[in-house]
Amino acid sequence: RLPAFDWLLRHGAPADLNREAHDSVLFQLLGRGGNRHAALQRLLDRGQAVGGRGGLSRFLIACQSGEHISRGAEQTALALLERGADAFGSMPGKDPALVLAVRLGWQRLPEALLAQGVDPNSRDARGQPAIHVAAALGREAAVRAMIRAGALPHLRAPDGQTALGMALVWPQLW
Repeated sequence: RLPAFDWLLRHGAPADLNREAHDSVLFQLLGRGGNRHAALQRLLDRGQAVGGRGGLSRFLIACQSGEHISRGAEQTALALLERGADAFGSMPGKDPALVLAVRLGWQRLPEALLAQGVDPNSRDARGQPAIHVAAALGREAAVRAMIRAGALPHLRAPDGQTALGMALVWPQLW
């Protein structure tokens, strides 16, 4: 229903207004991920501010759960980041943006997050270091980007494994 959405925007409907305990329209769209790419793009084209705690990770979680892992979705994530989406925060009990980007198999977003200063040693909700996730999934480009940004390959996951140990034991990943 993009024509109706455009009409509302033209007539001043705010996309970032929170009402009572409900998310703003912007955060509802972020929570739908790639399903709402066109509406999100309309807001970005209008210069909509996209700040707010965990906005980027919310979008990435929705992309992952909705299987919207295309380059177009990654481009939207990069546009959100470029326009001020929160690269550091995550939703309570959920993975941070760096881990989500690695899981999605995207290459440009992890590099952009690291360039913005995201901790290369961040951990997912289960305590796995981001580099461990990348090593387990065979995401060589992400591992290299995290190492360049200062990730520690000897950080231990909750099961005691390290990314370095995984690379040594399973060289076929590389």
